[in-house]
Amino acid sequence: MAARRLSMRKIKEVLRLHCENGFSARQIAKSLDISRSTIREYLDRAKRAGVSWPLPLELDEVYPLSQHEAAHPFDLETVNYVANQTAEYIERSPYQSVVLLNDPKHWGDIVKKVSQKVCSTKSLEFDSVDASVQGSKEIFSRLDAILREQLSK
Repeated sequence: MAARRLSMRKIKEVLRLHCENGFSARQIAKSLDISRSTIREYLDRAKRAGVSWPLPLELDEVYPLSQHEAAHPFDLETVNYVANQTAEYIERSPYQSVVLLNDPKHWGDIVKKVSQKVCSTKSLEFDSVDASVQGSKEIFSRLDAILREQLSK
């Protein structure tokens, strides 16, 4: 019998219980009233996809803020929140370098400075491209150049 589908909330809880609390599939199954085979299947899928706990920023509920789904102009509290979430994401990621597509019109230099600081602390290479550069072709050309340089090292 195929494993039943779980809601995203349940999948996140499975990952949290396993990765953060060290629960076994049996313990999670009992706690959430889900079969062990379903728990094992979702843990295997997460492992194959390289997803663990805490979730990457782009899979978290805060990610829409970085996608400008908040009212403009942003207040300082929102900008600081996004900067802190970005820093936390960089801190928990296994990256060796970070390239930030910065939006100085909306974020000023706050997100960039916080990202630079955490990269410096982790000894990660850091670069950024301002979204205010004229034209998306220019932005992608700059990102391409940065990535090629990083990959050649």
